[in-house]
Amino acid sequence: MEQALILYRESGDRNNEGVTLNRMGFIYAALGQNTEALSYYEQSLIVRREINDRYGEGVTSGNISARYFALGRYSESLKHSEQALVISREIDDLYDEDLILEGIGVFYENLGQYAKEFTYYS
Repeated sequence: MEQALILYRESGDRNNEGVTLNRMGFIYAALGQNTEALSYYEQSLIVRREINDRYGEGVTSGNISARYFALGRYSESLKHSEQALVISREIDDLYDEDLILEGIGVFYENLGQYAKEFTYYS
C-alpha cells in the first residue's frame, strides 16, 4: 500500500490518496496499533477535506472516533462521532447516521449517562 500511496501522490490522485490513507489506518487499527492508525486517519481526513469528499470525511471521522475510544480518549472520540453525524445528516446517509447514533448511544451507556443516550436516539 505504501507504493500505491506514493503513486497516487505523484500522479495527484487525491481521491485515491485519501482512500489509501484511510485503508492503511484500518490495517493498523486491526493490528491494535491505534496511534499509527490515528496518524493515517488524520492524514486521510486532511485530504478528504481538501477535496471536499464529505462522505469520505464522515467515514474517516468515524474511524478516528473508534481509535480515540479504544485509547480511552472519550471526549475526542465523541467529538469525531458528532462530526461524522453532522456529515451523514448533511448528505442524507441514513445508514451511517443510524450506525453513528447507535455508537454514540453505546458511548453514553458505557459512561452511565442514560439521559444523554436517550436524547441521541430520539
